[in-house]
Amino acid sequence: MSNSSTKYLDMMVLDEKGEVVKDVMESIKGYCGFFAFILSVGDRESISNEEKSHLIKQIIESSLLFMSKKYETNLKLYHQHVTENLDSGNKFEKLSLTPAKMREDFEMGLEEARRYLYIEARDIIKILKLDLEI
Repeated sequence: MSNSSTKYLDMMVLDEKGEVVKDVMESIKGYCGFFAFILSVGDRESISNEEKSHLIKQIIESSLLFMSKKYETNLKLYHQHVTENLDSGNKFEKLSLTPAKMREDFEMGLEEARRYLYIEARDIIKILKLDLEI
C-alpha cells in the first residue's frame, strides 16, 4: 500500500488489511445505482428528453418524500415514547425541545440532500453526454 501511486486514496478506501472499507463500498454501490438509473433512463429512445428529465426529477423528489415520511414516523414514535415515560415536568420541558431541533436538523438535511442529489444527477448526465436538463 505504501508504494502505491494512489497512497492517499488507498488510505481513505482501504483498512489496515488492505480490504475495502464497508462504508466506502456502500457509498460506491449507491452512486453506481444512481448512475445506472440515469443511464437506463437516458438510453430509452421511446421517451422524449423532457419526459426523461421529468422522470429523473420525480424519482429524486419521491425519494426525498419517502425520507420525509420515514422521519415523520420516527418523530411520532419518539413523541409517543417521551409521553409514555414522562416522570417530571423538568424532564418534559427538556425533551419537548428535542423534536423541534430534530425537525430543524432534518429539514436542513433534506434540503442539503436535495441539492446534492441534483448536483450528482447533473454530473452523471454530463459524464453520459445526455442532452437533459434537470
